[in-house]
Amino acid sequence: MVVDCGGGTVDITVYEMTADGGKLKELHMATGGPHGSTGRLLDTVCYTIIQTDRLRATTSVLSAVPSSAPLHAN
Repeated sequence: MVVDCGGGTVDITVYEMTADGGKLKELHMATGGPHGSTGRLLDTVCYTIIQTDRLRATTSVLSAVPSSAPLHAN
């Protein structure tokens, strides 16, 4: 499988290696769509993943703080 993630599209094609000499045979023609690496959808997905990871990390740190700990530093 070859996946080409370009600036404006993602193109995917599939090959298999033949038994005679290791040549490639195309199993599926290249297809793609407007899902490239500069698209708004990818930006949104990455932002969501980063925000979710930050929230998990913050929650983990806060849950480790004893309830008797002061709320401010001196």
